[in-house]
Amino acid sequence: PTIGPESLVRAAPESVWHVPNWVSEEEEEALLRCADLSPEDRWTVLRGRRLQNLGGLPRPLPEGMAPEALPGWVSSVCDALVRGGVFSAEAPPNHVLLNAYQPGQGIDAHRDGPLYEPRVAILSLGSSCSFDFVRNDETRAPVASLLLPPRGLLVFTADAYDTVLHT
Repeated sequence: PTIGPESLVRAAPESVWHVPNWVSEEEEEALLRCADLSPEDRWTVLRGRRLQNLGGLPRPLPEGMAPEALPGWVSSVCDALVRGGVFSAEAPPNHVLLNAYQPGQGIDAHRDGPLYEPRVAILSLGSSCSFDFVRNDETRAPVASLLLPPRGLLVFTADAYDTVLHT
């Protein structure tokens, strides 16, 4: 699948796209199987989730990303993001945060920061999840709330990346 004007989410801040069924059920099962087979020591347990840093460890600027090779199953997803027009061939995705949430778990409102600019792509696997954009001020007032179905791809950049927080 590719990302285009028909994927623009009109109820969200500018520059948010969603492509339902970006991967098939079979691809989803294969990706989940690969994640489940990851060695336990690759996972970091945080409040509200488990995660893996794939492609390197982010370090504060000016050091930036300490790169490492992506696993093949993750590289195939990154290659598909380039083929689908989400990232350019000149600046392909080079880092993946693999988050595993249990029902009811989540993450605090945040921005992804300069290491990941200019865009973020989120592939939801295994179940639906809620995704919120909120004001970057003391109110944390909602800007948009999305229900992301499994196998869908969410992409955001520009104002949605720079101006608001997400959770």
